[in-house]
Amino acid sequence: MNLVRIQAIARKEYFHLIRDFRSLYLAFFIPLLLILMFGYAGISSENLMHLPISR
Repeated sequence: MNLVRIQAIARKEYFHLIRDFRSLYLAFFIPLLLILMFGYAGISSENLMHLPISR
């Protein structure tokens, strides 16, 4: 694929995300929420400190 086709696809996807708020929500907020949830679960769990892999 050449650069012009990649730019055209990126532009199309950008306009689609801006037009449809649900897609924007799915693309950014849900992964951020999952990162925060799993990160908090990893920090708050004391059992992970006793695993030999985590050291």
